[in-house]
Amino acid sequence: MLDRWDSVANPGGKFPKVVNAPVVQVQDTYIENGSYIRLKNITLGYNLPKAIASKVRAKQIRLYLSAQNLLTITQYKGLDPEVNFYDQNNLQPGIDYGVYPNNRTFQTGLNITF
Repeated sequence: MLDRWDSVANPGGKFPKVVNAPVVQVQDTYIENGSYIRLKNITLGYNLPKAIASKVRAKQIRLYLSAQNLLTITQYKGLDPEVNFYDQNNLQPGIDYGVYPNNRTFQTGLNITF
């Protein structure tokens, strides 16, 4: 890498110095703002009129559509700003090694109360 850091030759280098170590080097070069706004859960429902429900001997009939992870607003370059490779380990939060993002899920349903 041509613009790597070196204390003498290139102290203002953009990339970390080259090392022969199996440990991942944590550098601020790879840190970015992970702020986001997410519409996590939303449900839209409609109760049919009681006159229609009574035709099938029901007290209530409700139709609904539910969605999870419908919208995320962020400038994060990765797949999902909420990922964490280390799961519940609070000592190493927010490391993104390409972990699968949260699924976007849609669900429809019908509730009938007799």
